Amino acid sequence: MTEELKNKLQAMVNSHDVVLFMKGDRQQPQCGFSARVVGILEDLEVDYQTFNVFSDPDIRGGMKDFSQWPTFPQLYFQQEFVGGCDIVTDMMQNGELATMLGVTLDDVPAPTIQLSPSITQLFRESLAQHGGGIHLTVPQDFQYDISIGPKQGNQMEVVVDEIPFYLTRGSAKRANGISLDFRDGDGGGVMIDNPNEPTFSDLDAQEFEAWLAQTEDAKIYQIGSEADVRHPSAVLLNATTHQEIRDLDKNHPIAFICNHGVRSSQAAKSLAFQGYTNVINVMGGMAAWNQIH
Repeated sequence: MTEELKNKLQAMVNSHDVVLFMKGDRQQPQCGFSARVVGILEDLEVDYQTFNVFSDPDIRGGMKDFSQWPTFPQLYFQQEFVGGCDIVTDMMQNGELATMLGVTLDDVPAPTIQLSPSITQLFRESLAQHGGGIHLTVPQDFQYDISIGPKQGNQMEVVVDEIPFYLTRGSAKRANGISLDFRDGDGGGVMIDNPNEPTFSDLDAQEFEAWLAQTEDAKIYQIGSEADVRHPSAVLLNATTHQEIRDLDKNHPIAFICNHGVRSSQAAKSLAFQGYTNVINVMGGMAAWNQIH
């Protein structure tokens, strides 16, 4: 590693008390592990800086040597390397991460959890064999995880039909009102119905134009390079406009458009997961929009 690159990376580490080197950014994580750590930091309500390692191959390769850690994400606190996704997750579950970051949060009410007879029987049989309780993890991207084990750290315990559930603070907030069921056979397994899952709206090109005409102060962000055909009302999604989005009210009308509607759908979903409530994806993207103009 050159001295110039080392100094550059050190400056990035020094730029904030809490720094996350990740795939993508906090608005649009590009891997599940990065999304999980972003969700943990959001749950702790801390201020943090992210750097997208896909934005510069020198940063992506250099940070592996700088941290002596082969994968991403990588979390730093006060210029000290903390760890990757597994370490950060364990520290979150046992309370060490909140203590290290100096975070004290208000208590979260115990969530209401509904169980069907079939999954109640399944949980009871599993706990009789393995002991412990049911770890119910509901991350910000709502990629659920259910496992069995002893209670860890500052996890909340909720007992439903004599079955103990263990949840982190963030999971408890997102699990309130959740229903769990189990079905055998093809297409079966654990079935989850959670009223807290965020949603966004898919509009076709014509519906989008009508929405744009009647929506005051809408923000339109286009995902793509400078060479792509630009929607006349859109600005490019980049580091500057990411910050603009973070500064917007969570109810502000926001739309994403890209070439064919794939990346814009991912961006809309990610933003909805962060609590934004008025998010639009333009189905078919600019290809569909060009057909009506």
